[in-house]
Amino acid sequence: MCGIAGVISFQKKPFSILKKMTDLVDYRGPDDYGYMCYDITERECETGKGISPDYLFNIGLGHRRLSIIDLSEKGCQPIKSPDGQYWIIYNGEVYNYIELRENLKKEGSTFSTDTDTEVILNAYMKYGAECFNLFNGMWALAIFDLNKMEMVLSRDRFGIKPLYYYYDSNTFLFSSEIKQLLVYPAINRNIDKGLLNDYLGFGKIENPGGSTLFEHIKALQPSYSMKIKITGDRLRYESKRFYNIKIDSTLTSSNEGTLSEQFMELFKDSIKLRLRSDVEIGSCISGGMDSTSIASLASEQLHAENNRFRGVNFFYKGKTYDEREYVRLFAHEQNTEISYVTFSIEEMKNQIEKIIWHQDMPFVSTSIFAQWSVFRKAKEIGLKVMLDGQGADELFGGYDPFFYSYFLELLGTKNYKRLTNELFFYFLYHRHFKLFFSTLWNEIKKDRIKGQKSSYSVPEGITGRFNRDCYSHLTYGNLESLLRYEDRNSMSHSIETRLPFLDFRIVNFIMSLSSSLKIKGGYTKHILRNCMINKLPDKIRMRQNKMGFTAPMNSFIKRLIKDDNELSYEIKTLNNSTFLSCQRQWRLVCYVLWKRAFKPTGI
Repeated sequence: MCGIAGVISFQKKPFSILKKMTDLVDYRGPDDYGYMCYDITERECETGKGISPDYLFNIGLGHRRLSIIDLSEKGCQPIKSPDGQYWIIYNGEVYNYIELRENLKKEGSTFSTDTDTEVILNAYMKYGAECFNLFNGMWALAIFDLNKMEMVLSRDRFGIKPLYYYYDSNTFLFSSEIKQLLVYPAINRNIDKGLLNDYLGFGKIENPGGSTLFEHIKALQPSYSMKIKITGDRLRYESKRFYNIKIDSTLTSSNEGTLSEQFMELFKDSIKLRLRSDVEIGSCISGGMDSTSIASLASEQLHAENNRFRGVNFFYKGKTYDEREYVRLFAHEQNTEISYVTFSIEEMKNQIEKIIWHQDMPFVSTSIFAQWSVFRKAKEIGLKVMLDGQGADELFGGYDPFFYSYFLELLGTKNYKRLTNELFFYFLYHRHFKLFFSTLWNEIKKDRIKGQKSSYSVPEGITGRFNRDCYSHLTYGNLESLLRYEDRNSMSHSIETRLPFLDFRIVNFIMSLSSSLKIKGGYTKHILRNCMINKLPDKIRMRQNKMGFTAPMNSFIKRLIKDDNELSYEIKTLNNSTFLSCQRQWRLVCYVLWKRAFKPTGI
């Protein structure tokens, strides 16, 4: 896990720009750093740590390293091919690098390190951009071909690792975080007003088009690679999608028992791959199904190898925000050491500006404080890698609205017997009568059950309203925002997070299953709950109340506005309504504080 930065320009740039871009995120890689700068005219390459700030170059790569695999100096980046033609910088982990390396060796590749970075480079040299389909992991990378004068960027399938870029006809910049690009003096900081309205009105900020709040800065979309070609007197680039969810239609003919066994094998292997590390691994543990399922299987595997396994849990005093009852039960049964962390409103107030700076863009709730605190605690106790459960709710349909998707699917297919049965169990366990009927009526009014096409494209083979909505949440919903929160919160404390549910094999498998294996008897995540029998206490396995990372919002907003007259005035100026929900108030507060930190123009 690292931080990367790159510059491509016909007009030579001083090394000081690349150095500032790279050093600005030193927390992403405190263990080592390196650079490569190439002068097109002189055909000379400068590398290492002693480059003069005034050195002029056309193509530059910068890297900050967080050492996880092969802790030796051999893992320092940029790494080049033996003949010097290819150079790579890379942020992330390719977990199946051992298997890939063995296959590449059989085909004649040689290796001088034990890093996954060298495996990626050799795979690219052998297969070109097709290699990205071979990787199981998370990544944001750049590979420069000195002979062809082209740069290839790639971002993992689900956008776990960030990659942003800025382009004009003479210059192309890319980086791990938005703030790195803002170092470049020529960048226009004009705000994207449409996206700002989406955020303030609906809490939506990441989007499938890759836009950011800065009009001229874009995110490379998940599952895409991009080629930047230096031709003539201008730069040209094109992007290409290398992955979409692949549906296995044969799975529908298998019975539930067989499918549960197949899923459990995949789940265990996903975790096994993500336990590959030369440093200690721990886990975020909330007390819910997702995190405890991961922690249960991880602790089982690590304890079998006589390695310890530790977790970190956040709580806030008061029943609404405290899951320690479940975490202690899990820790007792799994023989796992848990560290607990909390914070006060005063601490939230003192940390808010720092957290907003790290996040690059505003966020929709104060739950980020809880996650931030977990990673800070993990660093304090010496953990460098943490497992977490992001992606499970989107994949299995874990949010409450998925019940409505399922009911409407059953209604649309006239499966009245199952619909009646599922409604009975839903009301038995949830009892949200008034909310249920108002929400269901709103969905019916949208006329989506009459064969109307979705407003988003869906891969071939994904059928039924429920699975289409799962796909929408994975690709067009809030997952990318959640992954940004996770990345910035963890990396601000030099912590790498690994997400077993977003193994592409698991995603392909679960998306191939019928909706009845995901919602059953009033419970979401049916197949996961079924697989964790005898692995988790039933009190955890059959929990209905979803909490996750939570933190008090209303009291914090009041405290911020009370103590900051300028903030209070600006909120009143922006707010034309006599009443705002707590969520919308927070979005206003967060936007104003973000604006202070990043100073956008064109508002």
